[in-house]
Amino acid sequence: KAFSILNDLFEEYSYDEEKLKRFLSKIIRHNKIEFAYNIILKIRKDINRLDFYSRELGAYYYSKMDFSKALKAYILYLNNNINDIKYVRMKLMSFPQDDETKIQIKDILTEKKSKVTNRILAEYEFKWGNYENAYNLIINNFFNEEEVYEFGINMMTTGKLLYAEKIFTKLSESNNKKIAELSIYQLANIFEIYSTEDIIVLPISDDIVTNTFFNLVPFMSYSNKIQKENIVQSIMMYDSLSSHFNNSQAKFKLINLKYKFNQNEKD
Repeated sequence: KAFSILNDLFEEYSYDEEKLKRFLSKIIRHNKIEFAYNIILKIRKDINRLDFYSRELGAYYYSKMDFSKALKAYILYLNNNINDIKYVRMKLMSFPQDDETKIQIKDILTEKKSKVTNRILAEYEFKWGNYENAYNLIINNFFNEEEVYEFGINMMTTGKLLYAEKIFTKLSESNNKKIAELSIYQLANIFEIYSTEDIIVLPISDDIVTNTFFNLVPFMSYSNKIQKENIVQSIMMYDSLSSHFNNSQAKFKLINLKYKFNQNEKD
């Protein structure tokens, strides 16, 4: 009889989504998830909203540690509400890191490839340390340039400067003036970092290590040349930001780098 009454309520309020959600929440709190799910499917069909209650279902399955169902529910939600990706990302990135869960996640995301699933997979690949996969996925499946910029910052933070450089190089050509400015600034930062590192441009084999000092000189000279080129590249970018964007941070960096470069030249 109780189910019959509930069905009548759902019929009566079939187009009042907020009331329908409140009814469903009460049913689920009483552990009647199967009954609730069948009602959800019917409502989705009736109101032509395939993502109805998908976010709430994702949260429910997450609380029950059913991560596969949670992921599927969140994918359905994102397919229709991509602007909420930051909220969903926080949930998805808090999934466990055990091998079994990783396999389940990857299987679900690669089963039906889409821009949404690839975008989510990019986040996971980054978290799992598969940076090349993460780069390739994000650069081909982003929804706005701001999220790609944040991805580039994350690459920098983890020391993956090559991928960060590729991302910011692409964004430096953006029609969005702010994104272009920020990306050029980050590129200048990267080249500045390159210039301070001990750059190894050739693999060091046992033969090289046992060679004479005379034979190592050209190699070291080439390394120093690369460092100087990176400083020059960084200076040029900061100078461009100063003149074209009136960027105060770039002006400060430019003064310091020019002084550093001149000192190196004297040495």
